[in-house]
Amino acid sequence: MVITFEDFEKLLIRIGLIVEAEKVEGAGKLLKLQVDFCG
Repeated sequence: MVITFEDFEKLLIRIGLIVEAEKVEGAGKLLKLQVDFCG
């Protein structure tokens, strides 16, 4: 699958800080993350 530059421009890309991570019981390798996006 190939996307166009116009499709790429529509993306909302954010950087965040992982504040907390915890295992989800009974879900193998799944983690529940709390992320601070400063806004």
